[in-house]
Formats: sequence, C-alpha cells, structure tokens
Amino acid sequence: MPAPIIQLSSGYAVLIDKQEQRLFVFRKEGAQIQTVFEARCSTGKNPGSKMEKGDAKTPEGIFFATKITTEKNASSIYGPLAIHLDYPNYLDRKIGKNGYNIWIHGTNKPFEPFSTNGCVALQNGDIEKLVRFIHLQKTPIVIQETVRWIPEEQQQSLKADLRKALAEWQKALAAGHAATSEYLYAINAPAERQHQREFLSALKTIKGLDDHYLLSARDVSIFKQDRYALIQFDQVLAVQPDGGFRGSYLKLFLEDQNGRWGPVRELASAEPPAASAVRASAAPERKPSPPAPVAASGTEQASEAETSEIRRIVEQWRSSWEKGDLASYRSCYARDFASRAMNLDAWIAYKADLQKRYKKIRVRVEGLSVEIRDGSAKALFVQKYGAPGIKSSGKKRLDFKREDGKWKISRETFHS
Repeated sequence: MPAPIIQLSSGYAVLIDKQEQRLFVFRKEGAQIQTVFEARCSTGKNPGSKMEKGDAKTPEGIFFATKITTEKNASSIYGPLAIHLDYPNYLDRKIGKNGYNIWIHGTNKPFEPFSTNGCVALQNGDIEKLVRFIHLQKTPIVIQETVRWIPEEQQQSLKADLRKALAEWQKALAAGHAATSEYLYAINAPAERQHQREFLSALKTIKGLDDHYLLSARDVSIFKQDRYALIQFDQVLAVQPDGGFRGSYLKLFLEDQNGRWGPVRELASAEPPAASAVRASAAPERKPSPPAPVAASGTEQASEAETSEIRRIVEQWRSSWEKGDLASYRSCYARDFASRAMNLDAWIAYKADLQKRYKKIRVRVEGLSVEIRDGSAKALFVQKYGAPGIKSSGKKRLDFKREDGKWKISRETFHS
C-alpha cells in the first residue's frame, strides 16, 4: 500500500507521484485498499516542493479541494474542468510557504510531462473521470515527490500511535482543555470552521447541563506527510440516557514531536500567510524596499568586528550559492539548521538539485542590516534571485547562533 495512507475508512483518497507523473485514486474495499483509478499527469516544470509564488513547482503535502470550476467559468487552457486545492494550507502558512491558484485541471494543449507552472494537469478525459471521486473539503489529495509502497503490516505501529493521539485529544476535549482547538485543521472554508465552532459550542452546552456524555470518533482516516499527520473523522457526541447526539466532521493536524504526536507548533521562522488570490491579482506588484537598518540593542552590544563577521558570512553564503560551491555553502550553516520542514542534509540536497537543473544562478543582496543581541544575531536584506526562466525578489532573514565559537546560520526565511 502507499506509505502516505495509514488508514482509509470510507470515501476516496487521491495520491500524486510527481517523479512518476502518475495520479492514483484509492478506496477501501473490504480489508484491502484498492486502486480504482489511475492516470498520467503533468506537474511543475521545476523539481522540489513549492516554496513561493512563481517558482513553477508543484506543492507537496495533504490538500483538499475547495471548488470545482467548469470550462465556461475558468481559463480555456484548463480544459473542461478545474479542481482548486487549498494551497497554501494550514501547515504551509505556518512554515512560510506562499503562492496561490494551484489546481488539478485538464488541458487543451499537447500533453507533456513536467510542463506546468505548479498545477497538476491531466488529459481532458481523465479529469472528467477524476472529478467523480472528489468531494469538496473531504477527499484528501496527497502530493509527494516520490511515493513509497510498503506492506500494510509496517503501518500498524504508526497507526496505533496516531489512534492513541486521537484518543488523548478526545480525552482532553471531554475534560474541557482549551488547547484542544489547536489541533483543528484550520482550512480556509467558512462553512467548515462554522461546523467546528458549533461542535465545540454544543459540547460546552451539554457539559454545562451536567449530563452524561460519551465522545466517540467514527469513520476515521489517517494520512502522513513527512513528520506531519492528518486525521479526519466524524466526531460524535452521544448524550445519555435519552440517546440524542450531536457531532461534526473534523480534521486534526498533528506533528511528530520526538516520538509523540501533538498539535503543530508555531515555528519561529514562519512567515505571515500569503495574500488571498483576489487581493494578489488585483494589487499592483510592488518592488520590495530594503529593510530599515536596525541598531544593536539588548544585553550584548554588537561590536564592529562581530557585525563585519556576520556580513562576511552573508557574502560567503551568497557567493558560494551562486557559484555552486556547496561545501563552502554548507559551512555557513549550523548543524541543527532547519527551514521549510527540512534539516541541513535535506536543505543541501535541495540546493544541489537546483544546481544540477540550472547551470547559472544569480543571487544579489541589497540593503543588508545586522542585529546582534543576547548571544544571537539576524541579518535582514532584499534577496534577488535569478535562474533560467525564474526570477524572484523579496525580503530575506538569516538567523545566526554561536556554534564552536563561530557564527552559523540556524534559520532562514524568505517572503516575497
């Protein structure tokens, strides 16, 4: 079975393998998960997971369809149908990804692999078949660079851990812990948020009446992407002794925190959510201005030598990235570096992949300012990046820490 599907109860799940350029639809039949539809697909021109607007990459993660548009209401290049995905979703926004308008759609152009600007394209006959399996806000659509297929028995331990996490959430909910709402998958769907609010309100009302109640989850499906998991289920609140009940369809987004599953934590390096597609398309594009210089403050005043050292590292970082000197580039980072859900090894592998694909990369740093305080430092500047067919400009932040007596980059964020 495909590794991202931990448990599938009812309904369908869509899985997209970018490397193989294949789309699959699965359904549980008896005790087995079966493939009920398969088709060729085309994803972004550039490899890797989407990070920012205009990078021509297809996002990776667990998504849901928010609307289905027919040809007369969408661009003619989308063929007869287009299915809109909720990228950037709850998790994407937390880790600083941006961009918008990611669709699964047909095409009226000759069908070629790796040819889109980030969407997933199908042949017109296939998109018309796929839409029969899609239920808005409920059918999970999992997109991965490469999908591993493993024996189902290898999933049992992970399934048990995630079912335990669900049970703990229900126990905390029954006890009235406010933090339980942190798990709720905050999808951009007003109707769904309203259902969740109604459920929590109903629970509060029933508890206020001092009735006996029993929380139970039904129709549970579980999916995993890297160190994150999504549990979707019908949360039923059964009130005894009269047998009446209330409930709601819910989603929980969980994170593996050193072997224990809990709510996704706020990441210090996360950027604010991208503007909505409507605002982004209506507003004129503005050239980012350099960050204002920041004066050193706090318990540790920045010395001229330390500031110069940070500036030197930023230049080494820029030039080694541009030249493709990955050994020098890696030496700029701390061993525990993490950004965009990648550790240092994954980050360097990602950069190496870009170097292979683009022989010429240009990186410019403008308006650099440095702040050093309390044993840490940060560099703020406007980054201008260029490669064949790609151009981006935005605000960059590099966070530094001391490692073996030297300044090293511990976090990195970019916002266009």
